[in-house]
Amino acid sequence: MKKTNPGSITQKNFIKLKKNEILLLSGMTLFVLITIALMMSSNLMAGPVAKPTPEVSATETTTEAVTVEKINKTITPEEAKTLLEADQKRATETKTPPEVYLIDVRTPEEFSEGRIPNSLNIPLDKLESIQMLVPYADRSIIVYCRSGNRSAQAAALLGTYGYNTVYDLGGIVNWPYETTK
Repeated sequence: MKKTNPGSITQKNFIKLKKNEILLLSGMTLFVLITIALMMSSNLMAGPVAKPTPEVSATETTTEAVTVEKINKTITPEEAKTLLEADQKRATETKTPPEVYLIDVRTPEEFSEGRIPNSLNIPLDKLESIQMLVPYADRSIIVYCRSGNRSAQAAALLGTYGYNTVYDLGGIVNWPYETTK
């Protein structure tokens, strides 16, 4: 009978050791994957990561950064028009996406009857889908509806989704500027 050193590894023991290492490694990998999945799902449930946003003051014609303290605020049609025009100019000059989004929370039927130019239609009952269209919480969002009721609800909802600069324009009935169909 062949004697083996107690500290040496035989081929049979080596195979058992490798199987245990694989099982141990698989268990650790599974633990890491579950931990990452839990961390990601808790972040997704919290909504987009909100960061302070530089924004264009609605009363200025320049694009100087302004610190925003209040999350949901009302905005007049004049202020909204100035903010949207300044952002459109900035986006055109820098060839970058908009930083201010105009969202119409009315139904598609109402939207087709007349809307503010360059607005996106996301009905109030589908507002959670905004995270696919506006994935960055630091973007400014202006919401409007027909009379102001749904836009106020939308502004409150967007705050719960993590968006930190939401303006309530109220109703399109108060918009004195051009509309399109």
